[in-house]
Amino acid sequence: RARPALVAHQSPAMFRRVSKSVSRTGKASYKFKFTFALANLTGVPANVDHASLHFSRGAKTSQSVVVPVEDGAAVWNDDTEPALGFVVTLYKDTKGNFQTKEYALKAQAVAGGVDSASGKPVKARTFAKTVLDLSQYASLDGSSVSAGELQYLALDSVTKTTPGTVCGVAIKVEWLRDAKTSGAATEDSGLTGKLPASACDSECSAFLATGAGEAAGDEKDLAGFA
Repeated sequence: RARPALVAHQSPAMFRRVSKSVSRTGKASYKFKFTFALANLTGVPANVDHASLHFSRGAKTSQSVVVPVEDGAAVWNDDTEPALGFVVTLYKDTKGNFQTKEYALKAQAVAGGVDSASGKPVKARTFAKTVLDLSQYASLDGSSVSAGELQYLALDSVTKTTPGTVCGVAIKVEWLRDAKTSGAATEDSGLTGKLPASACDSECSAFLATGAGEAAGDEKDLAGFA
């Protein structure tokens, strides 16, 4: 009896990587260094006494140090290493515009102590969040954003009782003109430009139910990511 033909099964992640590679074929890529100088976070819930900010895209994350909250506000200064910097690859579409590149930005409270060496939370819970499209700040002539000018980013609260949370940050964008982009296909863990809806919601369901939900696991800190 003839043996049935073997069928190779490919994972959804593999299909996403192939699809992303095809969608970028022939498109010009540019690397930018983004530096976010953190200033303050206002509209912090009354039950939060220490807070931090967390950027993520797929498995890649970067988190600020934890700072105390006073009168509903957290403030970063030069002594608390307020800047988060990372390199991002952007692609231009057929009209010459940069394609969307979204990162999740979360305001988090400490829920499990702070690592004494890094100053980062061992565990954290999210109380406000938003999705930030970094392509809106990028340009080849540096005209999209004024370095040092404070930007105010509104975050969506995860509970009805949480006041409107706003993050004050100065954004500096530098085009890395001479950077190689041949390795860009490995970035972002196979994600497309837009983050899936679950990217910001994965750790908020418990907070919505109890007002003090904990993250699923420890937050990982990296010095930079694409």
